[in-house]
Amino acid sequence: MKTKSLNELIDLMGGSLQADDTSVKVLDADLLRKNIGIALFDRGRLYEAIDHFEAAMNLYGERKPRGTVAQAVRFAAGFLNFVLSLYVPGVKFRKVPTEREQAAIDLYKRKMTALAVTMPKRMFIESFIFSRLLVRYDMTRVENGLGILAGYSAIFCWPGMSFTLSRKILQIVAGKLDPDVPKPWIYFRFSEVIHRFLKGEWDRIPPCDEELVERSLKIGEFFYTTTYLDINCHFQLERGRLDLAERSLGRIREIATTYDYDYAQDEYHFLRTLLLLKRRRIPEALAEAEEGLTFAKQRSYTTDVFSLLAFKARAQVLLGDLDGADKTLHELDSGLTKENIVPLYLSWCLASHFLLDLARIGGQSAAGAAGGRAGRARQAQRTARKMLRNSRKAASERTEVRRLRGLLEWTRGRRRQALRWWEKSVDQAGRLGASLELAWTYREAGTRLRGEAGPPLALGGLQADELLAKAEDLIRDMECPPPSARSRSEGPGGA
Repeated sequence: MKTKSLNELIDLMGGSLQADDTSVKVLDADLLRKNIGIALFDRGRLYEAIDHFEAAMNLYGERKPRGTVAQAVRFAAGFLNFVLSLYVPGVKFRKVPTEREQAAIDLYKRKMTALAVTMPKRMFIESFIFSRLLVRYDMTRVENGLGILAGYSAIFCWPGMSFTLSRKILQIVAGKLDPDVPKPWIYFRFSEVIHRFLKGEWDRIPPCDEELVERSLKIGEFFYTTTYLDINCHFQLERGRLDLAERSLGRIREIATTYDYDYAQDEYHFLRTLLLLKRRRIPEALAEAEEGLTFAKQRSYTTDVFSLLAFKARAQVLLGDLDGADKTLHELDSGLTKENIVPLYLSWCLASHFLLDLARIGGQSAAGAAGGRAGRARQAQRTARKMLRNSRKAASERTEVRRLRGLLEWTRGRRRQALRWWEKSVDQAGRLGASLELAWTYREAGTRLRGEAGPPLALGGLQADELLAKAEDLIRDMECPPPSARSRSEGPGGA
């Protein structure tokens, strides 16, 4: 359906809801809410769709438990029941759904998808309240049942809850997929890639399946196709395959423009900001973050608002606007109190706080500010410990976190400790194949060592000029433009 027609339909149905009682009787109100929700969902207007989906569940006799205690009990029971079902499937997953039950499952699935990027904490809780309904049925007899089940793999690994249960679900689903049915496959591939990306099994991530992307778009599966391209873009960026990252980013932009799909436009802003930051094109990254924030806030894409605020603060620190970064992080922290945030996003938030503290340390003179420097150094060290713990659940951050920890030690005058952390950073990059962050570790270490007086120090047997040469070689191979003069080093005192 063309965008103009879809928008007119949404407006028409919305007007019917506000009509007098006689008009509403013509179209059942709950059915109308369902149709409005689906129309909004298909446009990527996910936040607006949620209340309509919730009201429409009345059609199927499904109501969310009221009150905190009731929700907690239903969540705990649903969670335990779901985990038990994975290991003793013979007692569950047996019933064939009726047409009415199938419609309820589809509506629930859409609602959980919409909540995932707008209210993630609520999504996590309600996913396991919903699972009590799901585990009754033979997933091969539910429309896209295997895809829905595969999505639970992401629910376990995305917040870092359990890679074991995440893998278990993938193993169950993998052997049952029909190669001729694309919809479950796009759910499965997304869940598989995000599992391996976060766990650090990068050598086992399959190439982006362009044919699957095309087949999924043809059947109107925009959300999971976008998220599949999203995680592939991020993965290839970390590997230093900027050509492949740009290709996935371009496909997301095509989805946004061709189908007028709002969520794809949001992901384009998010990924382009990340790409620009990783390539050290800082002024452009700041401008993209500002544009992305305007778009994401208007549509309540909560998770990307958090990420873009973290990116914005980081860009402000690197450009020397420390007061601006402080204000941005205050806004970010205010939002974080309302939602649980997944480890990957938390890492970006912590890194921005860390860099701000580091920049404040570098901006304070030794005379008259020793107490302030020491206090900020302790705060930065606490943040560094949190980043290290958090990176166990987000492999893509492991190389950078160790580089930043080394930068803190260097700033505190602990040269050899800094070198040890940079060696750990290089080791992590080698294990993962994280070429982009490896280049920045070589550059950071080389820049610091070049300006150091006294006997020459080395990292892995390489001295300053050799480290810088290796960094330039990696950057050149990635066709990644060298950073601007203002952003060559992430910490105080850089070249």
